[in-house]
Amino acid sequence: MTVAELLHAAPAAAVPEGLAEAFAARTRPTEDGHRMWARRVEKCHPAGRFRHKGRDYTAQQAAFLLRTGRMPVGYIRPWCEVPSCCEPEHVEDAETRQRDRTAYAGITGVRHRPWSCDHDPDTEARVRGDGRRYCHACNRASRTRP
Repeated sequence: MTVAELLHAAPAAAVPEGLAEAFAARTRPTEDGHRMWARRVEKCHPAGRFRHKGRDYTAQQAAFLLRTGRMPVGYIRPWCEVPSCCEPEHVEDAETRQRDRTAYAGITGVRHRPWSCDHDPDTEARVRGDGRRYCHACNRASRTRP
């Protein structure tokens, strides 16, 4: 899907005017179906950052906003597992990943206890040697208490 097609697919009220053009000017498609940042990148933001109409965006935030018409919730990651990919069809936010995990669990019959804290399971979930899941942030906080 081209950036122009994405702009027309997203709700116009949610996407700032000119964002699709600014995104397209700073990214380039690759031969293998990904989209990469075409300008200088920083170590902490391998997909690139830019400012549009007074607001900072990462390339992946802009890609997600162009595809869905809403700002992402939580971390944005490309499902294609190319860390710097910012192809709009390849990026997902935490809310989308959680929805997909829930759907997959329903299909396969896997039942996990619901996450009991406010930390992001995408970044904080760990698995003990016996297979039990835990929150790394909560575990770290409990070890530092006096």
